[in-house]
Amino acid sequence: MAGWVIDLIRSTGYFGIVLLMFVENVFPPIPSEVIMPLAGFMVSQGKLSLAGIVLAGTIGSVLGALPLYYLGRVVGEDRLKEWADRHGGLADRLA
Repeated sequence: MAGWVIDLIRSTGYFGIVLLMFVENVFPPIPSEVIMPLAGFMVSQGKLSLAGIVLAGTIGSVLGALPLYYLGRVVGEDRLKEWADRHGGLADRLA
């Protein structure tokens, strides 16, 4: 996974960081704990700037949080709690 993330960041630059952080928030198979350290590695090589990756990571995270925020606004707190009560408790089922 790390090689794929580095290749994407290397080929698309800051846009790749925005994209990866967006996807990480909406569909979390790629943790930010992988994305940002690899972006930091590219800073150490002089290929990206620290301010640029911080800004790109922030923009991607905020853009990724917006769909979930608006889903919560549309569905509403009571319906989300009911859904969580019906479908939550994965830890209890695994124990």
